[in-house]
Amino acid sequence: MPDKNFCRFGDITFSVVDGITGFSSSTGFDYARHDLATGKPTLQAMGETLQEVTIDIASRAVLGHDVPGTIETLENLKASGEAQKLVFGSGIYQGNFVLTNIFTSVLKSDKTGRLQAADLTLNLLEYAERDPQTRRKTETKPAGEKPRRTVTTEP
Repeated sequence: MPDKNFCRFGDITFSVVDGITGFSSSTGFDYARHDLATGKPTLQAMGETLQEVTIDIASRAVLGHDVPGTIETLENLKASGEAQKLVFGSGIYQGNFVLTNIFTSVLKSDKTGRLQAADLTLNLLEYAERDPQTRRKTETKPAGEKPRRTVTTEP
């Protein structure tokens, strides 16, 4: 990926000239809290939280941006619900993410109502595939076979 690109989300490439004005990411670790009748509560480690990424975009028609087209593309991507690869300009693969929210602030439109300037905030959430757990192996017996256990009764 060329150095001028800030990041790529699926088929959409964002470069610095595309109006990227901010980027933030958060990760964490979950704990379950168990209250006790006496003493302090205990904590139980539950695992990592999903990574959340926020990208701020300033889309301006005077800079050559297709403001309505960008919004439409992002809305279609959000509506599809499909996970997309997030790759930073340096080639660092972050993982699969879904677009959960788009906040749009319209700043200017022309006399026909076509958007000329808008600020967008995209919220991405890490999409973690669930590994199916292997089912516990259980013994099965043919339907006509008697059970092999013995039941004792006390007099």
